[in-house]
Amino acid sequence: MSISISNNQLEANLKHHNTEDNNNFNELVLAYIKNNQPDGELVQLLNEMRDLSPEVPVTMQKLSSALLYSDTTLRSDPDYINYTSDVLDQRTNQMLGLNMLTNIMLNNISHYYDEDKNQDLL
Repeated sequence: MSISISNNQLEANLKHHNTEDNNNFNELVLAYIKNNQPDGELVQLLNEMRDLSPEVPVTMQKLSSALLYSDTTLRSDPDYINYTSDVLDQRTNQMLGLNMLTNIMLNNISHYYDEDKNQDLL
């Protein structure tokens, strides 16, 4: 007996699983931030967030998404307005800046290698 799964079914299943994992991680980070209100530096917060999921490697994209989700969610809660304004907004802005810097560096590296390959073709 053989089981056949089409690529479309597999992709849909993986997308659903990844979305579910991301949502679970977002909720886990939200609960952690809500309960602990960490006020350390960004790197410390990212390490604490990674520690929430020790079995699964956490990407920068997942960390960024969870931090944005927590900041947005807590902003609408009157009990956390001061915390979001004083601490979480700064960490979220730092994270967005880090993402922008990383993207610019990767684009420049990619562009450099593309130019280098084009030179080899001439």
